[in-house]
Amino acid sequence: AYKSEPIQRIETRLAGLVNQAALQYLALAPVRALLDGGPEPLRHQLETILAGDPALAEIGIAVTTIRLTNLAPSSELERALQTPTFEGLQQKADQATFERRALAVEKERAIAENELANKTELARREMLLITQEAENARNRATGLAEAQQIEAAAEAERIRTVESAKAETEQARMTIYRDLPPSVMLGLAARELASKLDTIEHLNITPDLLATVLGEFRRDAPALPRG
Repeated sequence: AYKSEPIQRIETRLAGLVNQAALQYLALAPVRALLDGGPEPLRHQLETILAGDPALAEIGIAVTTIRLTNLAPSSELERALQTPTFEGLQQKADQATFERRALAVEKERAIAENELANKTELARREMLLITQEAENARNRATGLAEAQQIEAAAEAERIRTVESAKAETEQARMTIYRDLPPSVMLGLAARELASKLDTIEHLNITPDLLATVLGEFRRDAPALPRG
């Protein structure tokens, strides 16, 4: 059989062994890992399997080396492999967008909270200032009222002292006047009247008034000693 079509049978035998070895290799790991590993691990495994195959030795074939130029998926497999990658990239992009938006929202929230805290602190300080100003105004009003009260009390005391002194002076003068003779009182009254008048245009002295005054004067005058 090998003599009739030797080349074709050898190719078929080699293709079967290579396909079987390749399938065994592909079953060892995920496709992505095998593609990332490149053709060298597969070449080494094929070389080991074919070099030790007894069927090839029976027909006088010995495999010394195998050359693999590339290890690439088919177009359908490549699209299937790229789909998760694209989806993963899209998910990462969406996640990054979401994180950026969340960070922006968090920053805006922090800014709003900071502004609110500043406004609250300003309002608190303003309230403290208003309270302090009101307290100062009350203290000033209280101090002014107390000062006015003290001043009023001092003025009242001064007035009482002056009036008391006037009353005592008047009382003393009345006491002096009470003990004076009528003629002296009349003279003092005349002098007081004269001090109140700027000019005297007319003065009427009746005989009765003159007699009364002279009589009082003679009665109150001290007696002269006789020689």
